[in-house]
Amino acid sequence: MTAPHTTAGQGPLIALCAGEASGDLHASHLMAALKEEDPEAEFRFFGGDLMAAVGGTMVKHYKELAYLDTLTGVQNRNGYERYMSEMLKMSHDSFCIGIYDINNLKAANDSLGHEVGDKLISDASRIICKAFKNSAVFRIGGDEFVSVSPNVSAKEIEIQHNEMLHLLKEYNIINPYNIDLDIAFG
Repeated sequence: MTAPHTTAGQGPLIALCAGEASGDLHASHLMAALKEEDPEAEFRFFGGDLMAAVGGTMVKHYKELAYLDTLTGVQNRNGYERYMSEMLKMSHDSFCIGIYDINNLKAANDSLGHEVGDKLISDASRIICKAFKNSAVFRIGGDEFVSVSPNVSAKEIEIQHNEMLHLLKEYNIINPYNIDLDIAFG
């Protein structure tokens, strides 16, 4: 829980985070007790249904967090496995799986630091998502991403791949680091 702050005419804004069911239960009791002390208290939280029942603004349900890569905002390996399990149950004429790997990330981490490496990972994710905008994108490893594109032609994938290359070229022109962002694709 973070320290509450107040704004003129409002009660304290309290931020809470519960990562699983028992945290949701305990945080909901805490929220109810705090509301008794100050009915104007406002809550923003990562939590569950019990916290939502007490009131406030749910940022994300804790069940969603299990499938989210917090650095990039795309789904993680768990999300990918769940998505593919559902995809295989559905009827599709075809689907394309793209696999991406950020080249030279270790060199960037070693020479420029992990903060820069994290920025490169986030930027690579953004570029992949923009190029493959009609696809589900997942971060399945440190520097590895996957896109899943249902019912697309080889020509559409080629166009999207070329868009990714174009976006990378534009990015590297303004890239403030001494290392180009390069993404291998297959």
